Amino acid sequence: MPSGLKASFVDVAGRCRYVKTGAGPALVLIASPLILATTYRPLLSRLACHYTVYAVEVPGSGRSFKIQTPWTFDQYADWLAQFFDQLGLRSASVIGHSNSGAIAIAFAKKYAERVDQLVLADSIGVRVRNGSILRTLFSRAWDSLVEIRLTVTGFPDLLFNILFHSKNFFHQVRVASRTDLRTQLPAVNVRTLIAWGGRDHTLPRECARLMQRSIAKASYVVSRRGSHDWLIERPREFTDVVSRWAKPHGNLEERAPFPL
Repeated sequence: MPSGLKASFVDVAGRCRYVKTGAGPALVLIASPLILATTYRPLLSRLACHYTVYAVEVPGSGRSFKIQTPWTFDQYADWLAQFFDQLGLRSASVIGHSNSGAIAIAFAKKYAERVDQLVLADSIGVRVRNGSILRTLFSRAWDSLVEIRLTVTGFPDLLFNILFHSKNFFHQVRVASRTDLRTQLPAVNVRTLIAWGGRDHTLPRECARLMQRSIAKASYVVSRRGSHDWLIERPREFTDVVSRWAKPHGNLEERAPFPL
């Protein structure tokens, strides 16, 4: 593991792993349940220049404990509140990516006072196509070709979850193709940035537009060259966008360098 990244374990309903790095205001990155917290190494190193970053592997993924029955998003939100308590975090900025975006949304709805700011990066939650698992897998395979470097380096992390958390892994694949939270999004009442990859085939840009319209305090930005996992593939760009938006009165709708 690169210098500055420290992996630790905490007991929150079971043994859970998180990676901590950096200094500054607290930021919690919820790793997608399909990969590992350490998959985000390039991003964590960049965010560490601005924040104290906690990248957590939720139950049913990574080196956190196995779950016998898949959890709901609300169950994950309650678990995340306990994780905050265990780490002594009164509140933090929260990043949800892909499948973990739905967890971040549920947490922001239920525990708004604990979310300083919310970032949803290519998050599930708005379905604009038929909820076909085959379509989702095909689109994800296409993104894997676009993100060939990450596909090669991150494959062992993906394989780890397939082997050790197979039931939840395939549940998460189904969730990605079928989840539509548009009726719940208006209940998110925290300052939100919707950050999207312009070349995301898994969750096309239209999802970002619809999500932004449903959250009252949402701004949005898109990376023209970024794909589904652009926050990992293009960490400098993503960090720059988030850090500028996070400043008081930052408004990327007016001055986004990568407009939708």
